[in-house]
Amino acid sequence: MTIPAPNRPELLTLIAEAGLHRQLGLFIGAGFSKGVLKYHHPIPAYDWPELLQVICKDFSLNYDDYARPGTSYPDIASSICEAYGRAQTPPLALDEAQLRFKEAAARHTTWYPSKEQRTHFGPILSHLNPTWMITTNYDLVIESLLVGRSISVGPSKALPSGGDLIPVYHLHGMKYDPQSLVITREDYVSLFRPNEYRQAKLATAIKESTTVFLGYALGDINVLTAIDWSRNVYTDTAPVRPTEFILVLFSPHPAAQPYRNEHGILVVEMNDLSSFMTEIDDAWMGAQKAYADRRAKLEAISKELDASPSAMVEKFVDDPAYRAQLLSILKTFEVELISSFMTFFAACLDATWERALPSGAFHAYDQQLTIILDLMVTFSFVNIPPALFELLATSLEKLGSYIGRGSGQSWQANDTWISRKGSIPKDMVKELRQLADQRWLTYTANLLQGL
Repeated sequence: MTIPAPNRPELLTLIAEAGLHRQLGLFIGAGFSKGVLKYHHPIPAYDWPELLQVICKDFSLNYDDYARPGTSYPDIASSICEAYGRAQTPPLALDEAQLRFKEAAARHTTWYPSKEQRTHFGPILSHLNPTWMITTNYDLVIESLLVGRSISVGPSKALPSGGDLIPVYHLHGMKYDPQSLVITREDYVSLFRPNEYRQAKLATAIKESTTVFLGYALGDINVLTAIDWSRNVYTDTAPVRPTEFILVLFSPHPAAQPYRNEHGILVVEMNDLSSFMTEIDDAWMGAQKAYADRRAKLEAISKELDASPSAMVEKFVDDPAYRAQLLSILKTFEVELISSFMTFFAACLDATWERALPSGAFHAYDQQLTIILDLMVTFSFVNIPPALFELLATSLEKLGSYIGRGSGQSWQANDTWISRKGSIPKDMVKELRQLADQRWLTYTANLLQGL
């Protein structure tokens, strides 16, 4: 809650970039279906209280008799089922009354977007490319929008990961299987059984992703519980990239800028789903262009490193400022550049060995040691690519016989080692020592004495 909220363009870009990095999850509530079907649909989509009211009309019951102040919707649903069962001749058992209630709920959620709605909302959802979508809705609106891009997952199935299809996990069941619907008090009680898959999966999914709650007001107790679990139970697990909870809240007079609520959740307000989704798509277009530009620049750097032109090699060896700049880029984009950089680094090592060939050219050994040490202090052992670490270790061993005060050794390199060896991260020193023991790297072991 102490972290300031980003402004509106920054927040929309945050959502778009999470999608680009395959770390976006969308949690979809009834407000999404209502927003999609707002236009060009004869019957509006219902939220939870509206659905209960419609079912009461089917059952010839008065909704107000059960919707007492302070009563939860699952409790209201259970009371309606009990009253309906008692009113039948002969009276129905509770499980039979609940099944008829769920069949009515399934019947009243037969909503399918029109072609115009699919054309508008479908590409936007496809662009965002969420890793998963979880919905409390019984309808198939999401699948209708993501034609050929989604797969429906019922509450009794495991949520798949990977692949090209976006899994749409129906947390509260699907309309074509009325028995699976979670709507009554008894249904919710079963969700909180120990090790219940849906509850655990929901908590881990939102822990791993930037989660956007769309058309949902965080009123569902098992969703609130999942958020609590992700924050307070799975405290020893951190995502690779920073994540956020983002609540998209409907308001007739939306605030211009996002803010954090009392739970530290980012809130962004909107008064029309169609316009808001267009905002998100504009942000995605900008983020996608920036991402493509960055990729192009990285590919250009990678190609140059692969080619290892002599001028670039000499500049890396001789110019500390240029070397620091290139290592900074490598540290930021190590996954994209490490393979090409290792080719380039090997060329730099070769260049210093060439410089050391003339008699008395001991300065070349110091130049090679300097670039090795610069790499070692740029990375912690936790973050250094393993292949680069191995290359540094073997290069240090090869160079080790030329570091010292003896005949044929570089005094300048020895002075550099003495002055800079203390700056090598401790975990890297430990791993260097273990590798020296394993491979009998005698010179490396000697250099590490006292560290």
